[in-house]
Formats: sequence, structure tokens, C-alpha cells
Amino acid sequence: MRAFARSAFGPLFDLPPIVRLMAVGRLVNSGARRMAMPFLALYLAEVLRVPTGQIGVILALSPLFGVIGQSFGGAITDRLGRRPVLIASLAFEALMLLLMAFVNSLAAFAVLNALLGLLGAAYWPTSQAVVADATKPNERVRSYAFLYFTNNIGSAIGPAVGAGLAITGHSLVFSLAAAIVFSWAVVLFLRLPDTAPSAAERQPFGSGYLRALRDRRLLLYVLAAFLANFAYNQMDISLPLFLVRMHVQGASAVYGVFMSLNAVMVVLFSLFVARLTERRSPTRVLAAGASLYVLSLLGLAIARGTLALIALDVPFTVGEMLGATVSGAYLASLAPVADRGVYMGVSSLSWALSSALAPLTSGFLLGVLAPSTVLFTLALLPAGAAFLYARFGTLPAAAGASVGA
Repeated sequence: MRAFARSAFGPLFDLPPIVRLMAVGRLVNSGARRMAMPFLALYLAEVLRVPTGQIGVILALSPLFGVIGQSFGGAITDRLGRRPVLIASLAFEALMLLLMAFVNSLAAFAVLNALLGLLGAAYWPTSQAVVADATKPNERVRSYAFLYFTNNIGSAIGPAVGAGLAITGHSLVFSLAAAIVFSWAVVLFLRLPDTAPSAAERQPFGSGYLRALRDRRLLLYVLAAFLANFAYNQMDISLPLFLVRMHVQGASAVYGVFMSLNAVMVVLFSLFVARLTERRSPTRVLAAGASLYVLSLLGLAIARGTLALIALDVPFTVGEMLGATVSGAYLASLAPVADRGVYMGVSSLSWALSSALAPLTSGFLLGVLAPSTVLFTLALLPAGAAFLYARFGTLPAAAGASVGA
């Protein structure tokens, strides 16, 4: 056990201090988000009695407007710098969460969730760019795996805290989440140096998009990642809708256990998985992860009972870990130094679009079709992603090259 701990955690102490700072940020931000947002769907369904189709629309607004925010956020961070964009994004996110604590109408939640996506979306691609700026190529798989690791510590803590606080009402949940996010913005204001290219090296605003859209490897990755992420979000964002539609008793508790267990497994095993994937072809790793999403959706379609639902955490989580441990480092290897924000922003469209369309699609389909029919159909999408990763790949010309090399 001691040798395993040294092997898994020892190299993390050699990472640049900025990486460790951004990793703590992922823990704080994900914990606050997971404390509040996943329970928004259950609040709308169980308290406001909103139909599932309308809930799907509300949940889709944040990632849908996040597409716009991330599209421009990457170019803004390349032009203005990483530090101001990170701080502003967190401050706006905190404000929207705080306002959610004091509203009780469907229209108000819709507006605030849309603004949360639009104004808070730049945080993810900017933090990814910070890590690319601060690391050498052979450090990146470990660095991005560390961010993923701490992100899931927050994801493990957040739902458990949110479930406990939700008993007293949604106001306390959203107020506490807002306070946590704003506190982290203050920490970054005091501690984070700017890692962006110097003013002399920065390109004209928006010029990086032309270079990104001509990069075939990036576009193939975005397409395949969209299909895989769409499947992921069925088990993540949309799972409460399926549980309600399947008449699972204690849907809130089942969802909380599912997501907390997912995060615990990531915390226990993601750094070990990163060591296994560090020297392997990233497209093969990504194809394997997408294939496990197929298995997860098919399993959910035929699952009977709480234990069967919880058991699906295993293929779902392994698939998630396989994708997360190589994707960030691979994208960093593609991006020119002056265009890192743009590349991270464009790549994040696969996540933003899938996050927007997944609840919208499942909410609509669950209103007219049986859950099993919906899930069997949706399983075709990650199957397509696995095919794209395996058949076309996203590697540079030297086939079989390692991201971590």
C-alpha cells in the first residue's frame, strides 16, 4: 500500500505550484456546483411540480448559453490574460447562485441558469489553458489528472452536503454555494499570477479561431467528444429525470449515492488510471471509455432495483476516467502557445453542447417514450464516438505517439 501511495501521489509534489493551486480551485468550484445544481431538477420536480419536459429545458439553458460563453471566453483569455478572466467568471457565477437562493418561479430560474452558463463558462477553458502554460509536455497527463482528481473530491462532497441542506429548503444550498465560489475568486485575486503569453506575443482577437477551425485533428476530437459526452450527461445531468420517470423510490437519495460513489471511485483510482494511460495511444483510450458509456446506458435501460442502478457506476466511472486522463493533455499538445485559450474553448464546445442537448433531449423523449426505448436509442451515440476514435483517430501524423512523451 505504501509503495502504491508513493507511486500514485509522489509525482504530484513535483508539479508546478500553479497546477496545485488550480487543482484546489477545481475542488472548491466543483464542490459548490455539485452542492446546488444537481438538486435543481429535483427541486423543480418535487416542489414546484414542473413537468419533466420543462425541467429539461431549464437544465439545458446553462450549458446552452455556456456554448456562447466558452466560444468567446477562450479568445478573451488569450487576449486579456488568464487571471482577470478566471476571477470575473467566478464572481459572476457566485452572483447567479446567490440570486437563485431567493427566487421561486420557473421563469426566474430559467433566466438565472442561462446567465450562469453565459457568464461563468470561461472558467473551464481558462483554467485548462493555465495548466498548459505552466507545464512541460511530459507533466501534462499527471497535471490534468490531478485537476480531475480534485474536481471529483468536490463532486463527492458536494451532493452529500447538498442533500443534507436541501431538507431545509433550496435557499441555504444556493447561498452557501455562492459564498464558496466568491471566496475562491478572492483567493485567486490574491494568489494567482497571470500565465498568458506576453502582450507582444498575443495574436489579434479572434484570429485563433481560423487556425483552430483548420485543424482537422481538433475538429475530429470535438465531434467524437460530443457524442461521448452526450452519453455521459445522460447518466450525470439527466439521471434524475430517468429515475423519476422509472418511478424509483427515493430518487433524490439514489441520485446522491450514485454521484457520490462515482466521485469516490474517481478519487481512489483516477491517478492510478492516469499512470496506466500516460504512455498509451489517447484515441484507443478514448474509444475504450466511449464503449463503456454504451454499456452504462444499456445497463440503465434494463436495470431493476436500486442495487442494479448503483452497480452501473462501475462501467460509467471507468469510462469517465479513461477519457478524462488523456483528453486535456492531448488538447494541450495540439494547441499553439498563443491559441491555447481558443483551442480549449473550441474543444469545450463538445461538453457545452452535449450538456445543453442531453437534458433537453431526454426530457422531451421521456414525455413520449418509455425510458428503456430512450436509453437503447441514445446508446448509439457513444458507439459512434468509439468508432470515430478507433477508425479515424485524433493523433498527429506519428501514429501511436504518446501524449505524455
